[in-house]
Amino acid sequence: MLFYEHAEITNIDKTAPSNVTNVITTYSKETGKITLSWENPTDEDFVGTKIVYGLEDSEETTTLTFDKDATETVLENIKTGTYTVEIFTRDDVGNESDVKTKEMPMTIPSITSLSIPVAGISYAGQMLPVTIKGENLDSYLLY
Repeated sequence: MLFYEHAEITNIDKTAPSNVTNVITTYSKETGKITLSWENPTDEDFVGTKIVYGLEDSEETTTLTFDKDATETVLENIKTGTYTVEIFTRDDVGNESDVKTKEMPMTIPSITSLSIPVAGISYAGQMLPVTIKGENLDSYLLY
């Protein structure tokens, strides 16, 4: 003989944690990487963050997951274009926040030509005039 008990559950958590705040992105021309930082919500049941990023107009994305203590990551292999970053938070029962989206236009320098006049070639330790042409060049040091 089978017996079934009926239990009423009235305390089901269906509330997602708050979103992250103060999202800051920094692009480094030297490394070709983006540093992404944020502040986590203070919800008691917050357990982590999920970040999905990719080039706008591309179907290829990368997904990263972090525990509740993470507040920064480095995005690598950045190409010229506008990146869309979607940030979600999640709680201990799996509720996920609405997306917080940040668009990051990344203009990566592109050198189209490098000219060294033959007349400028001289002995070590002397100045050598060099002309660099390209797009989005702010400043470079040549050694």
